[in-house]
Amino acid sequence: MITYDQLTQIGALGRTHGTGGELLLLTRHDYDEFAPTFLVLLIDNLFVPFRLLRIRQRNNTEYIVSLLGIDSEQSASHLSGRQAYILRSESGDNDDEDIADISGYELYNSEQLVGTIDYLDDSTVNALFVLRDGTLIPAHEDLITDIDHIHRRIVCHLPEGLVEK
Repeated sequence: MITYDQLTQIGALGRTHGTGGELLLLTRHDYDEFAPTFLVLLIDNLFVPFRLLRIRQRNNTEYIVSLLGIDSEQSASHLSGRQAYILRSESGDNDDEDIADISGYELYNSEQLVGTIDYLDDSTVNALFVLRDGTLIPAHEDLITDIDHIHRRIVCHLPEGLVEK
């Protein structure tokens, strides 16, 4: 069984591409030599690997992918919008101290637990902590008061009204 700790999020699946089951993969970064064996998707709270049959780079952060068993526009449309992961062993990035790899850290507003961080979305100028429940929290350095890598927690001082008490 694949666990979250074995994965690196790379982006999300966009719309279908054509009628043969291809999908647009929207990534957060430009991957120079991007050739994973599997694309892993979260479906019904389980990480499901799909063997990549073909991958073509469309531009710096977009790829057109073909997945084994997905051979029609209808079957591909069911996967559209899902977060996309690759196996960490295939990512070439095993630096556990990288700030972008804070998956699993707990996020606190002072002493109050806000949630568990799924990933850092740095695809725009305003970086966001994306929590596992889908909540978005600004990841601005002025809001962060402490990062504890040993206990895997980030403490912030968030503006009033941003999170429920």
